Amino acid sequence: MATKVDYFLPARPIGVLAPARYPAARIADGPESVTVAVILKISDRGDVSGIDLDPLAYSTPVKRIVDFVAALRAVASEWEFVPAAVMSAATDPGPDGATTLEKRPVASELAVQFTFSRAAIR
Repeated sequence: MATKVDYFLPARPIGVLAPARYPAARIADGPESVTVAVILKISDRGDVSGIDLDPLAYSTPVKRIVDFVAALRAVASEWEFVPAAVMSAATDPGPDGATTLEKRPVASELAVQFTFSRAAIR
């Protein structure tokens, strides 16, 4: 009987992610810095297919936080990731005990926090 083990390899960014700009509509009344916790939905090709607020993580309480999420969505098309993958290792119990490896890209979610700063736009 063959033995099979699966390992999950999380998605990881390729290079530095392009920064999102502090929303122009919030410059006058927004705080100096805003932290927004989101969940990035990353396709099996490595592109961002969606962004949602993370209900379980801390975000700065601000009016119209949706403006900050929209700023992230606007720049997300520039972001590239090595997609998550499932690595399967199977060992044949035969005389040679051969091990086969298979890597399969999969869609995944990644929880991240972004900080916007008004100082960065001055």
